Amino acid sequence: MNSTLTRLFALTLIASSCGSPSPQVKADISAQDPSGPQRLPTGARLDPAGVSHDLGSMPLAMTLSPEKNRVIVLLNGWREQGIQVVDRASGRVLQTIPLPAVFLGITFSPDGKSLYVSGGNEDVIYRFDWRNGQATLADSIALAVKEKGQSGTR
Repeated sequence: MNSTLTRLFALTLIASSCGSPSPQVKADISAQDPSGPQRLPTGARLDPAGVSHDLGSMPLAMTLSPEKNRVIVLLNGWREQGIQVVDRASGRVLQTIPLPAVFLGITFSPDGKSLYVSGGNEDVIYRFDWRNGQATLADSIALAVKEKGQSGTR
């Protein structure tokens, strides 16, 4: 019994210490040079071919603005979903717009005046007006008619 408790305690201690980075790793991450190797919270280092920039949660898709000076990034994370408008030259996030249940699809209209973003399981396409390098939610296009009493989630 005693050895079982000791093993359980040891496993709990190991698991809890692996879950979060040490204060030194956190300090190293916050002080790192964006043009050099990047240190992950696990302590591993990545040496990307280009410069890394901090974005929102789980960026899965992106598109270049018609002016080619902005990148619009689609965030598909668990707690953070929506779009971010990022300046290409500096990597600075200029605009963040939360949206429910976005997933993968993002494109500009041929004339460059509208941005379309897929609404995932909400069964909509969000349409944004694109002016002066900024997105403004204009409306949404319903892909399916919901019956009375039907919720937006499936």
